[in-house]
Amino acid sequence: MDNQAQQVPIDILRVYIKDVSFEAPNSPEIFQVEAETRIHIDYKIESQKLQENDDKDIFESTLTITAHATQGEKTVYLLEATQAAIVTLPKLPMHQIDMFLKGYCPDMLLPYLREFATSMTTRGTMPTLVLKPESFSARVMMEMQKMQQAAANAEGNSEA
Repeated sequence: MDNQAQQVPIDILRVYIKDVSFEAPNSPEIFQVEAETRIHIDYKIESQKLQENDDKDIFESTLTITAHATQGEKTVYLLEATQAAIVTLPKLPMHQIDMFLKGYCPDMLLPYLREFATSMTTRGTMPTLVLKPESFSARVMMEMQKMQQAAANAEGNSEA
């Protein structure tokens, strides 16, 4: 994240679990089998404006994980959890708001979601889910750079 983005004052009003589902459809049979467990993980980032004020806006930012653990063709568990935050941001250009809502907020939410997911799978006596650190901010910056490069290339091609 650039220095200008890091200096923007944001206020985190609340961090909370918004939604959770944990299913172990093949228990107790799955406990009797010694087999390799594979875990497929997907993330989804969403945000919505909750309130608009003269000097700042209030947003909800969510990070959802879907973790599907399998042994062969059988589902060991399916965990879906959404960690959310309510944040205030000053009036900013849209690209900076996107950076915060798609990068900074998910980066902030991931440690909470990581602890929650580990706790849920451990309490379910399932193979523990340990989420690796991710940098959603880095992903957003790479996407922005690709878009800028594509725009520059398109502009260069139209001049030729």
